[in-house]
Amino acid sequence: MNNIAITRALRVSSFRFLWLAQVFSQIGINLLSFVLAIRVYDLTGKNTAVSVLVLALAIPAAVLGMLAGVLVDRWDKKMVLFSCNALRALAAIGFIFFHQSLAAVYVLAIFIAVITQFFVPAEAPMIPGLVNRDNLLPANSLFTLTIFSTMLIGGLLAGPLLILLGISGTFVIITLLFALAAAAIVQIPGGSVKAFVKRRFSRYQVKALSGGLRNGIFRELRLEFWEGHDYILSHRRVFGALVLLVSSQTIIATFSTLLPGMAVSILKIAVTDASVLLLGPAILGILLGAALISQIGHRVPRKKIVNFGVISVAVCLSLLGILTNLHMAQSLLLLLGFANGLVDVSSNTTLQEETTEEIRSRVYGILTSLSGIVYFLPVIFSGVLSDIFGIEKVLIAGGCLLFLLWLFKIRQFISLL
Repeated sequence: MNNIAITRALRVSSFRFLWLAQVFSQIGINLLSFVLAIRVYDLTGKNTAVSVLVLALAIPAAVLGMLAGVLVDRWDKKMVLFSCNALRALAAIGFIFFHQSLAAVYVLAIFIAVITQFFVPAEAPMIPGLVNRDNLLPANSLFTLTIFSTMLIGGLLAGPLLILLGISGTFVIITLLFALAAAAIVQIPGGSVKAFVKRRFSRYQVKALSGGLRNGIFRELRLEFWEGHDYILSHRRVFGALVLLVSSQTIIATFSTLLPGMAVSILKIAVTDASVLLLGPAILGILLGAALISQIGHRVPRKKIVNFGVISVAVCLSLLGILTNLHMAQSLLLLLGFANGLVDVSSNTTLQEETTEEIRSRVYGILTSLSGIVYFLPVIFSGVLSDIFGIEKVLIAGGCLLFLLWLFKIRQFISLL
């Protein structure tokens, strides 16, 4: 057990509580995402409607991601994580009462997405402050393992929970998961959550905030944002890692949009089985990739690892548009997930190694915002084009486009790692 790199990071108690909070919150958000995707598809029967749902989650990232990163750099990250989980628990309750309305589902999804914009630049940037540099790669590998294993758990639980508990009961479970995440955050060493809540909602704090607005806080925030922007452009490794992470997240978001339609039109399986039969192998592959790189990442050059990952993803996407056999598709999804895991962990670790505590949340805020902006068109067009031309053609075209981008541009960014 001592030879497993990930266990070294888990022996740090403060990191362990952060990881537990991640487990609960990620299961909650992924379970929510799958339930909403199934619900929207059931209400409409359209891939385009699922694309709109994904965009409802992406637009706040594009609009608020950069500002959120600047603000989180000014705030106590522990308190940000606690507040986000508490607010998401409250928001999840809203779905219990409004899940019959498509418009209400979109509005609540946007609300949770707005909250999440402050969660993202607070969570991962905390890792370097909780573990030493030698444990940074294993800690990031564990976080990636958790992100995608909880995605699998969320997918596996979505169908059975809807059958056993109904949609209202499922939203109760989601609420409890966010509440448990908030409770785990409380255990991380740092400021008192109780004192924080009392201080934030006092009349003196409200007066201080209004005074800050009058005294030019927006000008300060703008200056701090451009500070983060200039930092990225002047640090080539940070810039390269940022581009690769945006690309990786765009592929995941686009593929998740096509998943329900792929299940029905290509593989002829029920949409409720898609999360288990299709997303399951992909996430298992990501877990294997993250686990492998935690062990060998210090011995194999990251450039080779990431080049292999990008090429493999491109090939798998194209072949998925050709093959109609379920087992062959599952094998390709396993490889696709494995390759994407290699890219994600490598890029994330580089980003954290090359940024300082003072600037890190701003960099992650810019990452979140760029992800929302960049995959806006791929997500919406993948849904619309698949309804017009068929998912098969969209997958083949997507794989070919990714390979061409690697050939002419992405390789340059990988060389920066």
